[in-house]
Amino acid sequence: MDGELGQRPGQQRHRGGTSHEWAKSSLLVLAETSINCNVKISLGASRHNLLETTQILLLVGGVGFGYQGLRAELPPPAPAPTPAIVTAQTFRNIEAGDFIGAVGCSSSLCHGGGPAPVTNQVVVVDGRRKRNAFSIWRGRDAHAKSWATLATERSNRMSGSLGMGKAQDTARCTECHAPLQAVSASRLGPYARVDDGISCESCHGPAREWVRTHTRLDLSHAQRLGLGMRDLDSLYNRANNCVSCHQVLPPDIQKAGHPPLIFELDAQSVAEPKHWVDKGDFQGPQAWLVGQATALREMSWALNKRDTSGEIEREQWRGLVWLMRKTTTAIGELPKFENLTDVEMSPGNFIRIQGTSDDIAKAGARMVWDAGMTRRLMDALVASDGDFTDGKEKPGALQYRAVRLTLALSRLLAPLQARDKDRWAKPSEEMEKLFAANDARVEFDPKRFVEQLRAFGKSLAYAGSDDAPPQTASR
Repeated sequence: MDGELGQRPGQQRHRGGTSHEWAKSSLLVLAETSINCNVKISLGASRHNLLETTQILLLVGGVGFGYQGLRAELPPPAPAPTPAIVTAQTFRNIEAGDFIGAVGCSSSLCHGGGPAPVTNQVVVVDGRRKRNAFSIWRGRDAHAKSWATLATERSNRMSGSLGMGKAQDTARCTECHAPLQAVSASRLGPYARVDDGISCESCHGPAREWVRTHTRLDLSHAQRLGLGMRDLDSLYNRANNCVSCHQVLPPDIQKAGHPPLIFELDAQSVAEPKHWVDKGDFQGPQAWLVGQATALREMSWALNKRDTSGEIEREQWRGLVWLMRKTTTAIGELPKFENLTDVEMSPGNFIRIQGTSDDIAKAGARMVWDAGMTRRLMDALVASDGDFTDGKEKPGALQYRAVRLTLALSRLLAPLQARDKDRWAKPSEEMEKLFAANDARVEFDPKRFVEQLRAFGKSLAYAGSDDAPPQTASR
């Protein structure tokens, strides 16, 4: 997975208030930043079949958690440190290393309060200071179990088939499952533990410089970032934090049995038990756009780097290119894919699409999303039904296109459903049928998919425009 990123000259990635040249693609210099996120989407039966059809797994912990009953393999996580250790010793030794470990967040006076209440299967963050954030992570988040995933028989079988020994001792596994394994011992405090898996500092950055001051109300957001805290309020930064371990998977590891990966920032964030609070009712569609553009950037990099690629990987890329081109056409403010040759999978196109995708991710993160924009994009995507009936693509290729489109429409519909369940009840029903049109138990039928896509479009018309009340006629 290492190698040079075919990045445009001068492009930089910002981490913790500093900027670094992108020396690596999907790893994002994991030894320094410990970037990870692998979670499973909780989907209904029809969605299950959709993802199974396309051999896409949205994973928990990368290896051990598909939807195939693998939870039973996991040993219990290591016991959490007690609050007494936290208050008596942790901060006394804070200068001993850049990474203080999850124990530094676990005090009940900090983020270790609990329990983490659940309302309608949504984990509730307690208070404006997120007093139970650690408790949510430790007790409910699969990121806390990513190290344990590597101890399973399946993980060791995969690493053994690649001649790498035990998974927990293999850098190619731990770089995503246990990022502190790659950090120099001199940078680890006495309570920073590899078996914490993907822990607090994996996403928020090494805590030594900012942990004492990050709760001060007199400090600005910029000042906190200047001390090294990673800016996860930015959807662009958030996507870059997560995409490294969610999207690009070396072919030999996939051949060894690792399920394919797909990165979808909004849906995976919804599936994760949140220990943060989103800003605005329509941050979800915005996160979807930023995440998809980021995923396309990384896929383009990976395909351009390798001499060969699998059919699934190629078709996933082509399906996402199609969807992003539709999206940028519908939203005028976004950068456009220009100067693409007729031969889509060429080195020149990979480089152009990689650069444009990054520009789209940045622009999307700066935009202000609302119901009107969300609805306009939905209408534009629904109107793409003719792209499934022109006879230019084989059914297999159309299926990957249909998967991307269905997932996109579901994420755009979600905040509208949340605001007015009754008004969007009919589109919700039709969305379930749209997922069913990708059922793994039957061969993908483009005609059936188009019929259901049009039915979904009619249901949107029934719901009315964003400014109009829903119609009262019988559905």
